[in-house]
Amino acid sequence: MDTFKNIGLVECSKSGKIFQLGTTSTIQGYNLKKVLINGTISEGLARNLYPEAEVVQELEAITQDASIDLVIISAPQGYDRTLVSEVMQSGKPVRIV
Repeated sequence: MDTFKNIGLVECSKSGKIFQLGTTSTIQGYNLKKVLINGTISEGLARNLYPEAEVVQELEAITQDASIDLVIISAPQGYDRTLVSEVMQSGKPVRIV
């Protein structure tokens, strides 16, 4: 079983349903390091929801960070398949939730 320490989250929610990862990160043994907002929530809300993470503007800030072990893509829409492809091409494991 793989152990992931540092996680990058790409939040794609268009419906207002936010992936609640931040509050359990220390309990689960991982660190939510970076968050990219690709949906309708504001950067300010993202900072409140994920206070331990850096909010970034570009996917490359996550995919090119050697310390990130896993990328989670939350609530991708049809056109967000490109995001999944880019993460896979970077060589990082990706989970879609």
